[in-house]
Amino acid sequence: MIIKGFGGIFWRTKNLEDIKKWYSKVLKIEIENWNGTIITPQSGNETIFSFFSENDRYFPTEQQVMLNFQVENLDDSINI
Repeated sequence: MIIKGFGGIFWRTKNLEDIKKWYSKVLKIEIENWNGTIITPQSGNETIFSFFSENDRYFPTEQQVMLNFQVENLDDSINI
C-alpha cells in the first residue's frame, strides 16, 4: 500500500470564528459554513481541510489533530 497524499486534515480549535477569519485573510483559504474547505491541488487529488471545536465528537476529544491518507490499493492492507 502506497500513500498518495492526504485525504483529510482535521484539527480542534478554541475559537472557530477567529481561526476561519485568519485563514481567509492571511492564507486566502475560504472556510465554508461547515468549517472546512476542499483543497484540489490537481485533478483527482482532493484534501478536506476542516476545523472542529474542542468538544466535537467527530474524533476522540483527547486527540487534537486527525490525518486521513489517500492510498493506493487499500484492499491490499486487509491481508497485512
